[in-house]
Amino acid sequence: MTKGLFLILFLTLGVSAQDKWMAVDTFPLTETSVWAVDLVGNLYLSDMDVLSKYDTSGQKSFSQSFKALGRIADIQAINTMKLLLFSAEQQSFALVDNTLSAANTSYELSDLGFGYVSLMAASAQPNKLWVYDQLNSKLVLLDYGRSGQQQELLNIRGILGASEIKLMFERDQKLYLQDGQHKVYVLDLYGSLLHLVDDIHGPLMHGEKDKLYWNHAEEGLLELDIATGEKRKIAMPLQPIEKWEGTVQILYLQKGTSLFKFKGNF
Repeated sequence: MTKGLFLILFLTLGVSAQDKWMAVDTFPLTETSVWAVDLVGNLYLSDMDVLSKYDTSGQKSFSQSFKALGRIADIQAINTMKLLLFSAEQQSFALVDNTLSAANTSYELSDLGFGYVSLMAASAQPNKLWVYDQLNSKLVLLDYGRSGQQQELLNIRGILGASEIKLMFERDQKLYLQDGQHKVYVLDLYGSLLHLVDDIHGPLMHGEKDKLYWNHAEEGLLELDIATGEKRKIAMPLQPIEKWEGTVQILYLQKGTSLFKFKGNF
């Protein structure tokens, strides 16, 4: 189940949903920890160059060091069989399978013509990744399966009128960008601007159809209907949070230096 379908279920349960989640596990985090959850609920948790996988029962099933990558800055589950590991420090990325084997798929971004990459994002399009080159203000849809073939949008900040882009992800055939001035840009897969939404104070966590979800430092998780402008608060079993991911029965919430795992009772 995708995060979007999970969120629809969560909202269907209403505000009382926060009483239907039971805390079952906690994972300590450090300042360098990053994590992700795949579609079946496996947790991938890294600290510096060490990546560990925990199955749905909370047991560590694999652990691997990726010293060539250095500090892992982001993990994204492309699907249940493949992960994207991105290192801003080393300007490289690796594609690993669900046993954390690299399978000769490590890439140096400078070799692919990039200046300084600050963000990468998985795409649902086969063998493609979004790459944001901060130095050259360039947004690229990279086809890593065809010797680096790519679709480019040059001067992306100038085109959008954006300040520095801080966040990027793809959901449901749309690309979401958030800049440092609280603006969110929703693009189609060809780079055309569909929506510009201002005044999003807090990190964007999800986009679903014409709705945005972000975490406000004081109000918690908020939902905005882009079409109507209607905003509402979404109840969660823990507030405030820095990040959440989940499936239909498993919910992970990060608060400070702790990652909490909840299971649903419904």
